[in-house]
Amino acid sequence: VSQSRYAEQFANAVSMLYQDEVLWNTISKNGINFANKTWGPQASWNNFSEILHSLGLNVPEKTRPIQLYK
Repeated sequence: VSQSRYAEQFANAVSMLYQDEVLWNTISKNGINFANKTWGPQASWNNFSEILHSLGLNVPEKTRPIQLYK
């Protein structure tokens, strides 16, 4: 596949996404969910506690939900 063909396919997909509100909202929601699951507060806490555990520090299980903002 040539670069120009890929660029055209990409532009067509972006155009379709921009014109379809349902598709836009679905992809937007899924992107936010992915980002939260991958880099959100719980994922950050899991990574941090794994680092502490690897250093030999005992990390108790959290008892309250993690909240970044009030």
